This record gives sequence, C-alpha cells and structure tokens, in this order.
Amino acid sequence: MRKRWGRSFFAGSLIFLTVFGVFGCSKQKVDLPPVAMVGEEKIFAGEISEILVRQRQLFNSAAEELAEKMRLLDSLVETRLLVQEAYRQKLDQDSLIRAFAELERPPYLMDVLYFREVRDKVRLTNAEVLRYYRLFRVDRCFKQILTPERRMADSLLVFLRKGARFDSLAVLHSKDPLSAPKGGDIGCYGWSRKPPEPLFAKTTEMKPGDLAGPFQLPEGWLVLQCYEERPTELPDIRLFEPELRKLLEPSREADRSANLVMEIRKSLNFQVVDSTARFVNVMQQELSKVPVPGQPERYSIYLETNRLSSAQRDRPLLTFKGGTVTAGQYLETLQGSRPMNRLVLDTTEQTKALLFQLVFQEAMVKVALSKGLDKDPEFLKLFKQAVEAQMARLLKAQMLSSVQIDSLALRSYFRSHPEEFRKPAAVHLFEINRPTREEILSLKKAVRDKGEFLAAASKLTARNQHRPLKGELGWVGQQEFPELFAATSKMKAGQIGGPIELADGSFSLIYLEAKRAARKPSFGEVKEGLFQRLWIKTADSIFAFWMAEQRKKTAVVVYPEVLQKTVDPVYYAKLKEWRERLKEGIS
Repeated sequence: MRKRWGRSFFAGSLIFLTVFGVFGCSKQKVDLPPVAMVGEEKIFAGEISEILVRQRQLFNSAAEELAEKMRLLDSLVETRLLVQEAYRQKLDQDSLIRAFAELERPPYLMDVLYFREVRDKVRLTNAEVLRYYRLFRVDRCFKQILTPERRMADSLLVFLRKGARFDSLAVLHSKDPLSAPKGGDIGCYGWSRKPPEPLFAKTTEMKPGDLAGPFQLPEGWLVLQCYEERPTELPDIRLFEPELRKLLEPSREADRSANLVMEIRKSLNFQVVDSTARFVNVMQQELSKVPVPGQPERYSIYLETNRLSSAQRDRPLLTFKGGTVTAGQYLETLQGSRPMNRLVLDTTEQTKALLFQLVFQEAMVKVALSKGLDKDPEFLKLFKQAVEAQMARLLKAQMLSSVQIDSLALRSYFRSHPEEFRKPAAVHLFEINRPTREEILSLKKAVRDKGEFLAAASKLTARNQHRPLKGELGWVGQQEFPELFAATSKMKAGQIGGPIELADGSFSLIYLEAKRAARKPSFGEVKEGLFQRLWIKTADSIFAFWMAEQRKKTAVVVYPEVLQKTVDPVYYAKLKEWRERLKEGIS
C-alpha cells in the first residue's frame, strides 16, 4: 500500500524503502527471466520484492516467504488482466480516470521528491552497518532515573557529573517502582534484548561510566548511566543488517524529512502578515458568534464568511515565493472546527510551521517540478501504475454494480447457519505486561486493588499504546489472548492474577473486570455484518467467474520455479539456528 509524504509527514509515519531485497531474506538476482506472462506482458520478481519492501515484510521461513510471493504474483496477474480489459474498453479515456490522474499527480510528485531528497540520502552505508556490528559485540548494562519533569532530570544530571552516586539518587528520586529500589538498575541491553526504540541509537556507543540524557519518554524524563560491558555473540551479518536498517533508518528519515521541510519553508520566504493575523483572530470569533438573548455568548462550529467584504476576504495572510493565502481562504478552512481548538495566529516560527501545512502540497510540488522530477523514471512508473490500478478498480466496480442482497436472503442464511453467529465467551481485562517474571511478581505484591493496578498500568505496561487506557485490553476472547483468557478460568471479577507467561516470552499481570458467557446474538445485531459478508461472497463469485473467462481469452503462464530462486534458504537456516541458540540461552 502506498503512503504519501504529505499525509505521512503530518502523521509522523514516514515511508521506509530499501534496495536490500526483502530486508535481506531474498537473493539478489540479475537478469532473471519473468515469473509470469500475461498475454504479451511480463511480470518480474522485482515487482513483487518492491511491494514487500514497502510493506516492511519480514518472514520466519523460506516457505512463508515463497507463499506470500505467490499470493502477490496471483494478485499481479489479476490486476494485469483487469488493466488489459480496461484499455480494451477505453477506460483510460473515462472522465473519472482523467480526474483521478489530475488529482493524484501532485502527491506522486511529492513521493518522488521524498525518495530523492530523503530516502536515498539516509540509507545506512555498508561502513555504518559494519560499525554497528562491531558496537553490538558487547551488551551494555544500565541504571536509570525516571523523573516527571525535565528540570529535575537536568538537576540530577548536574549532580551526577559532579560525582554524586547514581544508586543513591535513583533510590531517592526515581519514579520507576521496579528499578528505584535497586539503585536504578535495569539490567543489560544489546542486540538480543534491545533498549526501547527511542533510546536505541543513543545508547549503542556508551561506555562504562558514561551518562546520557535527559530523554523524553511517555512516562517521563530519563537519565541513564552505563555501568558495565559484557561480551556477547551476534547473528550472521546477513541477519543483523536488515533488522538494523528497520530499526535505524525510519528515525533517520524522520529527522531528514523534518529538516528538509524546514529548509524548503525558509527558502520560500514563508511569512505571516501580522495585521491580517490579528484581523483573522477577531473574525474567527465574530463570524461564529451565536447571539442568544439573556444568555452568555455562544460560538458555532461554522463561520458566516459571507459577511466578509471582498477587500476583507482578499487580505493576504500568508505570503511565500510564488503564492499567497488570503484571510478568506484561511477562514474557510475553519468551517466545522470547534471554536476552542482554533489557532490564535501570530508571527512566531511555531505558527509559521503550522500554517505551512495549508500550502504544503503546493510548495512541495513546486520544488519537485523545479528539480525536473516530473520526468523522473520512478515518478513516471509509479504514476502510470496508480492510474492503471484505478482503471482496474473502476472496471471491477462496474462489473459488481449489479450485486444485490435482499432481506429474505439474509434471514434465511441467519436461520440456517446458527453456529456461525454464536458469540464466544469473553473477559474484560486490564493488563500490565513486562519482560520478566520477577517484575510481575514484584508488582503483584505492590498492587492491592483496581485503583493501584490501573495507576501502575498507566506507567509500566510494556504495551505503550495501552498506557493512556490504563492497561485496558477491553473484551478479549480465546483467539485474541489465549494465555490471558485461560488464566481467568478460575478467577472472579475483581481479582488480580499472574504472572502469566505469553507466547513472546513476556509476562503479564491481569485485573479481571467482568466475564461474559457465550451467546447467540439477535438478527438485528448481525444484519449489517451479514449483509457485507454475503455481498462480498457473491461479488467474489462473480469476479472469479469473470477471471476464469479472461484466462481463457488471454494466455497466462506462471513460472514458480523462477520465483523460488529469489528465496534464500541459507538465510533462513541461519535465522533458525540463531533463534534456537537464543532460546537455549547461549547468546
């Protein structure tokens, strides 16, 4: 699935591509014959590898990799058959396709600008990979102090640099209940047991006695000290390299992307007109004010921008090389926004950065065009693929437009397949997940009720995404968390249970909120989902018939033996050996 720079930039999730095959698990092959022929068109293994690389796919075995590649090859064959038929029906001239191409051209230009200016410039060199390989030949042992405020962390760092004992300060000031009693000791980290991702690159070159920080984490500000190095064993460099790239290159891309955007913004002389900014601050209140006699002022989520005069609407708010954003244009972007969330404009760098989002695409496209990227082979290839994929979707949509499912068919299916609609038993859980059994045993002694459990979960559970939820997993069944579900069989609501060992080797402490027995839902509860399921089933049947007919008209030849040659069994043999050694505790 394609990700756009504009969307990814604002979400903080950037594109990660590499030219190292499928993260090292595929062989590098030159001049391989095609893996399939669809009529006169050839499909090469490189197309499949590109998809897997964009998806950051890693596999556990050669069989798993080959199976996924075969699935993708089948999908590519289907797409080619659809595209060929779409061209025969002249869908490339359809107004919807032309509109799509016009709309999608700028984002694809931005993508290629990202590739050239970010992706291609941050890849780890072979020398850097070798340097990290040497660095990770030792595990590093750390002590930590966790504080709620940066000011305190800065002060503690000053004391430590003047010779204060780390252990003593950790006992007195660290807010981590697990490590504080042990003088802040959090054990040893390295390739087999990696530190949290934000600290990975920052801790790999620390030596015994080195201090680092403060680092901001979700739970607070962290100060670290390395107190020991221990020799360790690393996997073969072919296993090491793809995982290292996956760990380090995304953060390098994020930093490079942020710096590039700042450089472009400054090069465009992006400015906020102060007088118009003050005018807009007044207007975004005045135009949304809802007068109610005898009551305090109220504000609507909509603005009556029709009250603006032409001169007011056209006042320049943002200026940059090659364009402007007017007060009227900006106020229109506020339609539907909550009044308390509207930005108070000024001329600070922070405001400029936020307002730059309004012209982000326009600015990036201009930079891409100035670099001639509209003629870049990768842009032309990706853009053509996007338009053809849309043609295939349009053809398929036209093909399936006649699919209808009536209520009688839904009720009939519901009555004749009762076993499909049985809702399994479930439990409502809160969880604290930690790497070791000892940590869970310590926590089990410390938390005595739900309140203490939730407070600990909000700071300590290793599932960071669940900390804002205070460790709540919600209603879970046997399929989602089999070990946790099984552990509740002898528990009652309100009880705390654990340690529970999970399949990944971590351990959990759980609080059981409630249990729910298996039951059969009513027709009303499943009607919408059942409609979707039967529609998809019918549509799949129609599409499968159409595809079978197309294969009769168009010669399709697949060469699985060629695809097999792109999978490296030696890589997976080394991966299996390394995992077995880790399991046995040799490394």
